[in-house]
Amino acid sequence: MATEETSPSAAAATQRLLTYWAHGPGRAKIMPEVEGAWDRCHVELGKYIQGRQLDGFCARVIHEATGRWPGQHRDKD
Repeated sequence: MATEETSPSAAAATQRLLTYWAHGPGRAKIMPEVEGAWDRCHVELGKYIQGRQLDGFCARVIHEATGRWPGQHRDKD
């Protein structure tokens, strides 16, 4: 599973996926800066990751892309 970083190669694979979804072509599918990103992330990545791993990876993608964690409002720092 992409979010189980048990070796350097697994960590590198996770980083590649994170970069793809937060900054690469996957970003256009999730649109992390637009309301509903959490749901879009779950639809797109739910094909490959399930359960809490999906929640965690979507949170990481949104944080990486926007600098904010899901549910953290723009007016609160």
